[in-house]
Amino acid sequence: MNKIQLYGIAQTEKQIAIFEMVGDKVKCYDGYQYGELTMEVFKEMKSKPRSSSHLFIKKEERDDTVKRLSLKKQHKYFMKEAEIMKIATNGKFNRFKTASFAKTALNFFNTFDLPQLAPIQNFEAEIIESCYLGGLIWGMPYEGKGYKYDVSSQYPSIMRNSRFNIPIDEGKLETYTQSQIDEAPFFQIGIYHVEILNTDYRLFKAILQSY
Repeated sequence: MNKIQLYGIAQTEKQIAIFEMVGDKVKCYDGYQYGELTMEVFKEMKSKPRSSSHLFIKKEERDDTVKRLSLKKQHKYFMKEAEIMKIATNGKFNRFKTASFAKTALNFFNTFDLPQLAPIQNFEAEIIESCYLGGLIWGMPYEGKGYKYDVSSQYPSIMRNSRFNIPIDEGKLETYTQSQIDEAPFFQIGIYHVEILNTDYRLFKAILQSY
Protein backbone atom coordinates (compact mmCIF):
# COMPACT_ATOMS: atom_id res chain seq x y z
CA MET A 1 0.00 0.00 0.00
CA ASN A 2 1.50 3.32 -1.05
CA LYS A 3 1.46 6.23 1.37
CA ILE A 4 2.67 9.80 1.00
CA GLN A 5 5.20 10.78 3.65
CA LEU A 6 3.69 13.80 5.36
CA TYR A 7 5.37 16.25 7.69
CA GLY A 8 3.94 19.05 9.82
CA ILE A 9 0.85 17.14 10.99
CA ALA A 10 -0.07 16.73 14.65
CA GLN A 11 -1.72 13.67 16.22
CA THR A 12 -3.87 15.83 18.51
CA GLU A 13 -5.52 19.21 18.07
CA LYS A 14 -3.18 22.13 18.61
CA GLN A 15 -3.50 25.80 19.31
CA ILE A 16 -3.40 27.78 16.06
CA ALA A 17 -1.12 30.78 15.61
CA ILE A 18 -1.32 33.16 12.65
CA PHE A 19 2.10 34.58 11.86
CA GLU A 20 3.91 37.07 9.64
CA MET A 21 7.57 37.82 9.11
CA VAL A 22 8.76 41.18 10.45
CA GLY A 23 12.43 41.58 9.63
CA ASP A 24 14.30 38.70 11.24
CA LYS A 25 11.50 38.07 13.77
CA VAL A 26 8.19 36.18 13.56
CA LYS A 27 5.17 38.04 14.87
CA CYS A 28 2.17 35.86 15.72
CA TYR A 29 -1.24 35.78 17.39
CA ASP A 30 -2.72 32.60 18.89
CA GLY A 31 -6.18 33.72 19.99
CA TYR A 32 -5.04 34.88 23.39
CA GLN A 33 -2.03 37.09 22.94
CA TYR A 34 0.47 38.50 20.47
CA GLY A 35 3.97 37.12 20.54
CA GLU A 36 7.32 37.51 18.84
CA LEU A 37 9.63 34.60 18.14
CA THR A 38 13.17 34.42 16.90
CA MET A 39 13.64 32.60 13.61
CA GLU A 40 15.40 29.74 15.37
CA VAL A 41 12.59 29.17 17.86
CA PHE A 42 9.94 29.48 15.15
CA LYS A 43 11.61 26.90 12.90
CA GLU A 44 12.04 24.53 15.83
CA MET A 45 8.35 24.75 16.81
CA LYS A 46 7.09 24.57 13.25
CA SER A 47 9.19 21.51 12.42
CA LYS A 48 7.89 19.50 15.38
CA PRO A 49 4.07 19.70 15.28
CA ARG A 50 3.58 16.63 17.49
CA SER A 51 5.50 18.07 20.45
CA SER A 52 4.92 21.77 19.79
CA SER A 53 2.10 23.60 21.54
CA HIS A 54 1.09 25.39 18.33
CA LEU A 55 0.50 24.91 14.62
CA PHE A 56 1.39 27.92 12.48
CA ILE A 57 -0.58 29.45 9.62
CA LYS A 58 1.01 32.18 7.53
CA LYS A 59 -0.94 35.44 7.33
CA GLU A 60 -3.06 35.46 4.18
CA GLU A 61 -1.65 37.87 1.59
CA ARG A 62 -3.48 36.82 -1.61
CA ASP A 63 -7.20 36.70 -0.85
CA ASP A 64 -8.48 40.27 -1.19
CA THR A 65 -11.24 39.70 1.38
CA VAL A 66 -8.85 38.41 4.04
CA LYS A 67 -5.43 39.94 3.46
CA ARG A 68 -6.48 43.35 4.79
CA LEU A 69 -7.39 41.84 8.16
CA SER A 70 -5.08 41.99 11.16
CA LEU A 71 -3.47 38.89 12.63
CA LYS A 72 -6.16 38.81 15.30
CA LYS A 73 -9.03 39.02 12.82
CA GLN A 74 -7.43 36.49 10.49
CA HIS A 75 -7.13 34.12 13.45
CA LYS A 76 -10.83 34.54 14.19
CA TYR A 77 -11.62 33.92 10.51
CA PHE A 78 -9.50 30.76 10.47
CA MET A 79 -11.03 29.36 13.65
CA LYS A 80 -14.56 29.82 12.34
CA GLU A 81 -13.79 28.23 8.95
CA ALA A 82 -11.82 25.35 10.49
CA GLU A 83 -14.58 24.56 12.98
CA ILE A 84 -17.24 24.54 10.23
CA MET A 85 -15.07 22.19 8.12
CA LYS A 86 -14.43 19.88 11.07
CA ILE A 87 -18.13 19.57 11.92
CA ALA A 88 -19.26 19.20 8.30
CA THR A 89 -16.82 16.32 7.70
CA ASN A 90 -17.22 14.62 11.08
CA GLY A 91 -13.60 15.37 11.89
CA LYS A 92 -12.12 13.93 8.70
CA PHE A 93 -10.87 17.39 7.70
CA ASN A 94 -9.40 18.76 10.90
CA ARG A 95 -7.21 21.80 10.36
CA PHE A 96 -6.48 21.94 14.09
CA LYS A 97 -4.21 18.96 13.34
CA THR A 98 -3.13 19.70 9.77
CA ALA A 99 -3.21 23.51 9.58
CA SER A 100 -2.94 24.13 5.81
CA PHE A 101 -5.43 23.11 3.13
CA ALA A 102 -2.72 21.19 1.28
CA LYS A 103 -1.78 19.04 4.27
CA THR A 104 -5.44 18.54 5.12
CA ALA A 105 -6.13 17.18 1.64
CA LEU A 106 -3.01 14.96 1.59
CA ASN A 107 -3.76 13.63 5.05
CA PHE A 108 -7.25 12.61 3.91
CA PHE A 109 -5.83 11.10 0.72
CA ASN A 110 -3.60 8.91 2.87
CA THR A 111 -6.65 7.28 4.49
CA PHE A 112 -7.34 5.38 1.26
CA ASP A 113 -5.76 2.05 0.38
CA LEU A 114 -3.81 2.88 -2.75
CA PRO A 115 -2.78 0.22 -5.27
CA GLN A 116 0.87 -0.67 -5.67
CA LEU A 117 2.19 1.07 -8.76
CA ALA A 118 4.49 -0.66 -11.22
CA PRO A 119 7.87 1.11 -11.52
CA ILE A 120 8.29 3.22 -14.65
CA GLN A 121 10.67 1.57 -17.12
CA ASN A 122 13.32 3.48 -19.08
CA PHE A 123 11.47 3.19 -22.40
CA GLU A 124 8.31 4.52 -20.75
CA ALA A 125 10.16 7.46 -19.20
CA GLU A 126 11.65 8.44 -22.57
CA ILE A 127 8.23 8.39 -24.25
CA ILE A 128 6.54 10.34 -21.46
CA GLU A 129 9.27 13.00 -21.45
CA SER A 130 8.95 13.32 -25.24
CA CYS A 131 5.29 14.29 -24.84
CA TYR A 132 5.81 17.32 -22.66
CA LEU A 133 5.64 20.65 -24.43
CA GLY A 134 3.57 22.90 -22.19
CA GLY A 135 -0.05 23.97 -22.41
CA LEU A 136 -2.28 24.34 -25.45
CA ILE A 137 -2.21 27.98 -26.60
CA TRP A 138 -4.07 29.34 -29.58
CA GLY A 139 -5.62 32.64 -30.56
CA MET A 140 -6.96 34.58 -33.54
CA PRO A 141 -5.49 37.96 -34.50
CA TYR A 142 -7.75 40.62 -32.97
CA GLU A 143 -7.83 44.31 -32.20
CA GLY A 144 -10.29 45.81 -29.77
CA LYS A 145 -11.60 45.44 -26.24
CA GLY A 146 -10.57 42.21 -24.56
CA TYR A 147 -12.19 39.94 -21.99
CA LYS A 148 -10.92 36.99 -20.02
CA TYR A 149 -12.47 34.09 -18.16
CA ASP A 150 -11.32 31.14 -16.11
CA VAL A 151 -13.11 27.84 -15.62
CA SER A 152 -13.08 27.26 -11.87
CA SER A 153 -11.67 23.88 -10.82
CA GLN A 154 -11.94 22.32 -14.28
CA TYR A 155 -8.75 20.29 -13.81
CA PRO A 156 -9.76 18.68 -10.47
CA SER A 157 -13.27 18.04 -11.80
CA ILE A 158 -11.74 16.06 -14.67
CA MET A 159 -9.47 14.19 -12.25
CA ARG A 160 -12.39 13.06 -10.06
CA ASN A 161 -14.57 11.99 -12.98
CA SER A 162 -15.31 8.25 -12.76
CA ARG A 163 -14.46 7.85 -16.46
CA PHE A 164 -10.99 9.35 -16.04
CA ASN A 165 -8.59 6.40 -15.78
CA ILE A 166 -4.83 6.42 -15.27
CA PRO A 167 -2.80 3.28 -16.14
CA ILE A 168 -0.72 1.99 -13.23
CA ASP A 169 0.92 -1.08 -14.80
CA GLU A 170 3.84 -1.28 -17.21
CA GLY A 171 2.87 -0.27 -20.72
CA LYS A 172 3.25 -2.35 -23.89
CA LEU A 173 4.73 -1.26 -27.18
CA GLU A 174 2.36 -2.06 -30.04
CA THR A 175 2.20 -1.19 -33.75
CA TYR A 176 -1.09 -0.52 -35.56
CA THR A 177 -1.70 -0.38 -39.31
CA GLN A 178 -3.69 2.43 -40.86
CA SER A 179 -6.60 0.05 -41.52
CA GLN A 180 -6.65 -0.98 -37.85
CA ILE A 181 -6.78 2.67 -36.86
CA ASP A 182 -9.58 3.40 -39.35
CA GLU A 183 -11.66 0.45 -38.20
CA ALA A 184 -11.13 0.82 -34.46
CA PRO A 185 -14.42 1.57 -32.63
CA PHE A 186 -12.45 3.56 -30.04
CA PHE A 187 -8.85 4.31 -29.13
CA GLN A 188 -7.22 2.60 -26.16
CA ILE A 189 -5.71 4.81 -23.46
CA GLY A 190 -2.10 5.38 -24.35
CA ILE A 191 0.51 7.56 -26.01
CA TYR A 192 0.48 7.39 -29.80
CA HIS A 193 3.46 8.03 -32.05
CA VAL A 194 1.86 9.44 -35.19
CA GLU A 195 2.25 12.24 -37.68
CA ILE A 196 -0.76 14.55 -37.85
CA LEU A 197 -1.20 16.35 -41.17
CA ASN A 198 -2.93 19.70 -41.56
CA THR A 199 -2.82 20.26 -37.81
CA ASP A 200 -5.65 22.26 -36.26
CA TYR A 201 -3.70 24.13 -33.61
CA ARG A 202 -6.87 24.70 -31.60
CA LEU A 203 -6.86 20.96 -30.86
CA PHE A 204 -3.20 19.94 -31.01
CA LYS A 205 0.20 21.31 -30.20
CA ALA A 206 2.95 20.22 -32.57
CA ILE A 207 5.68 18.12 -30.94
CA LEU A 208 8.91 17.45 -32.80
CA GLN A 209 9.01 13.80 -31.72
CA SER A 210 5.40 13.33 -33.02
CA TYR A 211 4.04 11.83 -29.80
